[in-house]
Amino acid sequence: MKKFIITLLSILIFTPNVFAEGTFAEHYNLAEQYRKQCRYTNAIGEYQKAMRINNLDNSARIGLINSHLDRATYYINTLKDYEKAANDYRAALFYLEVYATSQTMQISSQVTADVKTNLEKCFEETKFDKSAYSRYKKADEIRNNGLNDYAAAAYEFYRASLIGDTNIIKNANRNIADIIKSRTGNFRRAGDFYSYALKVAQDDSGLHNSYAQMLMKTNQEDLAINEFNKALETSINPKYILINLEKLYSKKMQDNPNSLNAILNLANVLHKQGKEKEALTYYKKAESMSPNNEIVIRSFGNYYLDIDNTNRAIEYFNKALKINPNSADTYSLLGNLYLKSKNKIKATEAYQQALKLDGNNINAQRGLITLNADLVTPAELLKLISYGNQTPTQSALTTLYNYAKELHATDNAAKALTYYDEVLKYDSNPEIYINIALAHAQNKNDAEAVNTLIAARQKFPGNQQVQQRLKEISKDVNNQKYIQASNYFNNNEYQQALDIYLEIKPESAETTLAIAACYKSLNNINQALEYYKKALEYTPKNSDIAYYIGVLYTELENWTSAKIYLQDAIKYNSKNEKAKELLASVIEQNNITLINKVIEKYNNNQHEEALKIISQVLTEDPNNAYAHYYRGLIYDTQKNYDLAIEEYKKSFVNNPTLVVANYLIAIIYDTKNEYPQALTYYKKFVKENKTDDEYKAYALSRIIDLKAYENQ
Repeated sequence: MKKFIITLLSILIFTPNVFAEGTFAEHYNLAEQYRKQCRYTNAIGEYQKAMRINNLDNSARIGLINSHLDRATYYINTLKDYEKAANDYRAALFYLEVYATSQTMQISSQVTADVKTNLEKCFEETKFDKSAYSRYKKADEIRNNGLNDYAAAAYEFYRASLIGDTNIIKNANRNIADIIKSRTGNFRRAGDFYSYALKVAQDDSGLHNSYAQMLMKTNQEDLAINEFNKALETSINPKYILINLEKLYSKKMQDNPNSLNAILNLANVLHKQGKEKEALTYYKKAESMSPNNEIVIRSFGNYYLDIDNTNRAIEYFNKALKINPNSADTYSLLGNLYLKSKNKIKATEAYQQALKLDGNNINAQRGLITLNADLVTPAELLKLISYGNQTPTQSALTTLYNYAKELHATDNAAKALTYYDEVLKYDSNPEIYINIALAHAQNKNDAEAVNTLIAARQKFPGNQQVQQRLKEISKDVNNQKYIQASNYFNNNEYQQALDIYLEIKPESAETTLAIAACYKSLNNINQALEYYKKALEYTPKNSDIAYYIGVLYTELENWTSAKIYLQDAIKYNSKNEKAKELLASVIEQNNITLINKVIEKYNNNQHEEALKIISQVLTEDPNNAYAHYYRGLIYDTQKNYDLAIEEYKKSFVNNPTLVVANYLIAIIYDTKNEYPQALTYYKKFVKENKTDDEYKAYALSRIIDLKAYENQ
């Protein structure tokens, strides 16, 4: 009876799916022929055409993965071209990790890990800078190289999005979505990446519009309507958004002619497009269907307000208030009416009543700003729109900040600064600092602009927008060294940059971070660690810096130290997703290293030492299938059969690809003359094992031998 040991890392062999005949099949079959002939570029082109025809068929995706891996192998082994090989590995990883669904990602997790390992080797050969900015820049370069390497570009955008600041996250995910949409026609997957971009850019009208279009194409109409309306809130040119909303609401009304919601929304959209006669028809229809509906009556009043029919607007707003005397929205619209009529007293009363009913009513806050901005200080104005609250509300801060941005956009930087400064007292984020710096620069106050950005860089050391603005705005003599050193760094002249950064005194958090980055680029990891740790002393409990230290320890394969700093990063900021992701990888890599030690110990018959290591792995990862598998092998060797069976079962439960566990369980039962159980597990092994090898042959022979125990 033969036994064998599986290795921890094995290459996954992909098996194509069965597909229907037709144009897809023609491209797919031609791609298969090209691949067999080692004409990988031609094969890739045909697989791409097949995928474009049917982006849901998994066989074309698998063909692309294998073709890119084949071509990468050719580039490395034959041409020693690591740059081209890297692009093929990137492309394979795009189809494995970015384009794929979570289910297919899980199935191919091992081959994904192997491809990443090979890509890392290419990075070592090409000395590739894996910072977020570098990866984003590389993605842009690949996309524009004219070589149809869109999959490789998308993968680099993806990697940049995992470690970049919010600006990179937004733009990288937008670019991935654009690539998937235009190149594969997989609108559902493209929509996923537009939604990822929106997580960090909720105010981006263009993103909401793009996402809505994907939802519309995938027949998710209600979600599409929601996204189009979000796009509408901040859109400068809403023409096509309104056209799409008109189509969607018209369809809803066709599906249900008595849908009040569809009729009223269609009326509002037509009104916003200036189609007043059509809008009026639907407003009247909505009113006839529900004459006492507050929203219908208020919307009709707003229609009359917009077309300057003041009397009719007042009539409808008063009617709406009779229906619901506590409607903040109606009072805020009434405030707009009085503001338009230059009745400031009544406008103020209406806006204040709206805020009394709803302290977050943005329309009322904006109305009070319009009425009082020239009469009171920013602090007084903030208190006024935070009606009834001792401290400013978040909505009041947002409204005042947006007002400041509008002033700034109309070249009133001096006044905008007064509002920016007031908001900054309560709400600190990189964008506010950047806008304050830009306003100072517009006022020719370069020193204040620089100081503002230095403060922002100290507060947000990983924010690339802040750093970029500092480079652009800074003209102060005391900061020329920063600019000069930064320019050297961006030109990959790291030693020159380091020499200048080291001259800057006194040492601070930003200089130690810059020095650390230089040492990192010079591959002096130990010195980089020293300065990152200094930076952490300047800004204790800084999650990003702790994360950077963890990254460096990971590169040194010092998994223990990496784990400590990554855990600190998460402790300092529970939302540090980069640290969480890397920590999971570190734990996984550490466990892989330990399992490899287990294999070594097992092969050398050092079973007790192997068991100690296995216990260590299972403490960190109780469901580690390989740890259970090798513990089973050791118990099996020690003839502790019951424990061995228990461990084999756990290994199979946690990783159903370990079908060999059933084979080994069968052999144990066979050895113990417990033939009914042996027969059961031989059958399980034969059913799950797709490979016709000697083990399967042996299992089949034993099934025949044990046939007499079939029903026992």
